[in-house]
Amino acid sequence: MNILQIVLAYYPATAYGGPVQSVRNLCSGLEEIGHKCTVCTTNCDGVRVLNVETGKPVKVDSSWVWYFNSPRWHYYGYSPAMMKWLPLHISEFDIVHINGIWSFPQHYAAQVARKFGVPYVISPRGSADARLVNRYRPLAKWLYVNVVDRQNFKYAAAIHYTTQAEEMFSIIKSVCRRAFIVPNASQFVFAETELKEDDFSDDIAKIIKGDYILFVGRITWKKQIDVLIKAFGVISDLYPELRLVVVGPDDEGLVGDLNILAESNSVENRVMFTGMMEGAALKALYRNAKLFISASISENFGHTIVEAMSYSVPVIVSENVDLTTMDPVRDICLVCQPEVDSVVKSIITVFDDYDNWCKRAQKGPAIVRKMFSSCDIACQTAGEYKKLLPEKKTDGG
Repeated sequence: MNILQIVLAYYPATAYGGPVQSVRNLCSGLEEIGHKCTVCTTNCDGVRVLNVETGKPVKVDSSWVWYFNSPRWHYYGYSPAMMKWLPLHISEFDIVHINGIWSFPQHYAAQVARKFGVPYVISPRGSADARLVNRYRPLAKWLYVNVVDRQNFKYAAAIHYTTQAEEMFSIIKSVCRRAFIVPNASQFVFAETELKEDDFSDDIAKIIKGDYILFVGRITWKKQIDVLIKAFGVISDLYPELRLVVVGPDDEGLVGDLNILAESNSVENRVMFTGMMEGAALKALYRNAKLFISASISENFGHTIVEAMSYSVPVIVSENVDLTTMDPVRDICLVCQPEVDSVVKSIITVFDDYDNWCKRAQKGPAIVRKMFSSCDIACQTAGEYKKLLPEKKTDGG
């Protein structure tokens, strides 16, 4: 199949977190099993623009990526250049996979695909979750789904969800009930060889020599870093050598207030924000963590949870992270409520029986390989695509 992936932002963008990596992993898997993936995206990266070539195909991993300039409204991804390119090329593809909602690329691509009779799939990537929508501009988003974009959702060949919980909480399921569920893929490289200190900076080398709780993800309100800091303040005297390390981009400018919160909880010298990390540094931080923790209000999947599991790290995770609806994940992770008292209790529970939780965590890599390998997820996704194609397009790859 010749597949067009539509997404607001693509690697090396960091501002949009897990969805960017999820689409990248899916493209790599689809290419590996013999399909062709082209990515149509913008040069947006939150309020910034990427330093990439625009208006021409760029090879990223094994896929060709078209980055189009977005001259304004970066969070919406408005792009006149994309408006010109899509109608000229969309008929070249067997199927269009639209990732995310609330953006210009999603809205426009669905209209063009419908006009030219190309089947399209929409993956909300967590954006349609009522638990989040009801907290932030619920009326505007209801109008968008039911008025502005209703036709785009109604005539989608299918809606793709990554978990049953994502489908259950979706605000667009009343508009389009044609759906399939396939998890996200993980391509996080398992660390089977030893990392050397010269693979990363001295600052990272110092961190990994000590004991620390790790969080990885965008620093945004829904991740509840404030809850982690407050909980860490409560348990800090019990574990005086322990630090809290927060890894991820601060595109909302929250670190200043979070540092003040750490100071008010008397842990300012034990909470560290590293910024965005990739490659050897991130692998080292995962591998050497005593514990990984996430207290998110809502996650349609939980990409960093899978990464932590792949490194056999004990994990505490909010019940609102939809990955926890999968039994193998619940068997090795301690599920908590996204509240300070529950996080405190969970941290103490893990450290009071640490050897047992480490033993459970050793099952993590096998679970990740079995459930979330890029090739297996790509095969499942391609199978769903083929069900949606006109019969004449189901022959061959």
